Amino acid sequence: MTSIDPPNSGASSPANAGPTKGGDIRVEEIPLEDIEALLEAEDPEFTKELEAVRAVENDKDVNIEATVVSDEDGPGDKEIKESRIAKLRARVRMGIYTLKVNSKARLIAFGKASLVFLKTKPKEYALYSFAMSKVLAANAVIPLKAFKAANRVQKLGAITLIAISVITAWVLLSNLRGVWLPLLNEPILTNLGEQGEWTEEFDPEDGVENFYSAFPQEIHEFLFRKMKVNLKATGDSPNPMGAFEVIVQVDSKDTAIEVRDREVEFFDGLQRVFEEETFNDLETDLGKSKLKGNIKRELNQKLTQGWIKDVKLKTFILKP
Repeated sequence: MTSIDPPNSGASSPANAGPTKGGDIRVEEIPLEDIEALLEAEDPEFTKELEAVRAVENDKDVNIEATVVSDEDGPGDKEIKESRIAKLRARVRMGIYTLKVNSKARLIAFGKASLVFLKTKPKEYALYSFAMSKVLAANAVIPLKAFKAANRVQKLGAITLIAISVITAWVLLSNLRGVWLPLLNEPILTNLGEQGEWTEEFDPEDGVENFYSAFPQEIHEFLFRKMKVNLKATGDSPNPMGAFEVIVQVDSKDTAIEVRDREVEFFDGLQRVFEEETFNDLETDLGKSKLKGNIKRELNQKLTQGWIKDVKLKTFILKP
């Protein structure tokens, strides 16, 4: 049995411990009883804590369950197939969209270049167009000559190939438009009459009533206190003034409560609106209507809920 000196005691290493490769010290295995005795001699408090831990018994009421993730809980073959189809459709849609955008951009660039060339060099453009027309006419005659020179079988094969090409193009375009196959993108619903069970026409000038006034509703109004405002000066009216009382009709009781709670803030906003008006404008009906619109816009921008439905002028006095 080998003994170990306590740390920092200045004792030498064990006798049977020798140097090894790299300068490490190899120590023989120590029995567990000697380690416990050494710990008890060096640190009795630690030994007591270990005994306390050992004394704790396992709670028999504790039930630990383990959940095993099964492969059946993951996505099935159907979901994987549908996701792949969705990705394929997205790629097809993106490819068609990219082709349309690139084609449109190239056509626009070609049109602009042709227009610039036509404006800057009309003579060269005319000569170029004439030369290209001659080349196209000459090339167009070649297939006709070849068709006339071919035998009956070749002519029949050429006609069949052209017919197959035309039919294939027509079927492809029809499928892209959703004639037989489903559309890649669902069409936008532009007319509810096509989806409804029945439709009915009406004349807007024949007894049409506003939706918000079609049903009996409680009216909520708020009266601001009277204000005296200096209007915008003009050449005809160097120092115009006015006295006004404004009534606002709101959409709900909660909006009326907010207007009452923030009356001081809204009152200052109304004064600024009146200060931007002139005497000549407020004398006309059009100016009064414009003033009401400005008041509605000013208050609606500051409201946190609801809106101003109508504006009435209870007191309206002008002084040039």
